[in-house]
Amino acid sequence: MANQNERRDHFEVEERIPEERTGDTGTETSGRPEEERFGAPCGNGPGSGTDSKRKRRRSGWLTAGIVLSVFLAFMMALGAYLYIVLPSRLPWGDDGMFTMMIVGTDVDYVGPATRSTASIGRADTTMLLMMPRNSRTVVLMSIPRDTLVSTNGRSSRVRFNSLYKGIPPAELAEGVKKLTGLEVDRWLEVNFEAFVGLVDAIGGVEVDVEKRMRYTDTAGGYKLDLKPGRQLLDGKTALAYVRFRNDALGDIARVSRQQDFVMSIIRKTVSFSSVTKLDEFKAIVDKYVVNDMNLYEYAAIGMRALKVGPGNFKTTTLPGSFSGPYWEADSQKTAELIDGIKNGGSK
Repeated sequence: MANQNERRDHFEVEERIPEERTGDTGTETSGRPEEERFGAPCGNGPGSGTDSKRKRRRSGWLTAGIVLSVFLAFMMALGAYLYIVLPSRLPWGDDGMFTMMIVGTDVDYVGPATRSTASIGRADTTMLLMMPRNSRTVVLMSIPRDTLVSTNGRSSRVRFNSLYKGIPPAELAEGVKKLTGLEVDRWLEVNFEAFVGLVDAIGGVEVDVEKRMRYTDTAGGYKLDLKPGRQLLDGKTALAYVRFRNDALGDIARVSRQQDFVMSIIRKTVSFSSVTKLDEFKAIVDKYVVNDMNLYEYAAIGMRALKVGPGNFKTTTLPGSFSGPYWEADSQKTAELIDGIKNGGSK
């Protein structure tokens, strides 16, 4: 597995331009005014001003959290297997909690199904995996990419995701501390392309499609056309399935579908007994994951998660509210949330 000693070239994170999506009812966009979708300039930080030559980006990963959750399930299963031969303990922080920052990166597109060769991708999603020492709970907290934050050396607040400049993600970790008060004990960066390979590695995932689903992602080269009923999805189809956006109930239906998918893949992963797949898992991890952990720590995370059980996994979002196109963190509510996690769960 790659580590912090394998450094990548730094790159600038540009704002993405939402693309159109075609679904059952025709072309779909974000439905928000142009200035809200793109966001106003943020002081002198990254993203200020406009650029008529800006590359066309893949539309926002509204389902990025689900992709990271699925990947995390695989890592925990792998860690549980490793624990058999590599028993270890978590590197607990001084605050009595293990905190891992998970950074999800996505590829850039400059045309239909054409990847950019000018950049290595962008930080599209950041989540904190929190394991309190005195509680059998695992909490995943998402930090909205448009959260405003200030860090040392910056004269004004900037979008949280703009703090990512490559490996190691030191300034991003500093932003986490500013927003939550938590020290990042370990970090992990995963490319969303791993999703396809990981789903294929366990032979696909069975889902019960509740309705006809059709849409086309022109930039990414994905097409989805599913009929209602229970069926086995391969990696590429599963990726399109969790990204499906054309729901009459909006996020309510999408979140419910995503939660069912995560539980299905967690159940299959933790019950997967063929160790012959471990080499395949490791090959995918080596290709798509960068981190500052060793195998002993992977094993400790996996065993801890296995003991906790899927029923005690909780998800939450950094407390706050929208202020125009930005997310304003609520420091008081965040402190109360973190305190609740440390003392027995997410309040």
